[in-house]
Amino acid sequence: MKREGWESFLHQYILDAQNINFQWGVNDCCLWAGTFYDNVTNSNTTGDWVGTYSDEIGAHEKLLEAGFTDNKELATSIAGNPIRVKLAQRGDIVEYKEALGICTGVNSFFLTPSRGLQRVSTMLCTTAWRV
Repeated sequence: MKREGWESFLHQYILDAQNINFQWGVNDCCLWAGTFYDNVTNSNTTGDWVGTYSDEIGAHEKLLEAGFTDNKELATSIAGNPIRVKLAQRGDIVEYKEALGICTGVNSFFLTPSRGLQRVSTMLCTTAWRV
């Protein structure tokens, strides 16, 4: 269940992401989406991940160490079974090209190594999870 005021938090979270750089283990797609999830659900799913890897290989090794083969399995373990993308709503977690992001409605946002904050049509996403 989302905390009260999550809509304002989402808006500010997206705005703030325009000024941060992608950094494995600090500000990567999983940690960025996971930190949003933690803030709006009063959870702590990312605490054990921050600072434990510094590149893509380390991130994959961390996933394997935790018992997951990919980001989809990780997100499912936290947010529950995926939903159909066309049912995704503002504030839900989505996946696009193996990256996790946040749905804002028609568009979703992802933190990427090459482009920083990237906007993608939500309908191009492959998986979604209700938050």
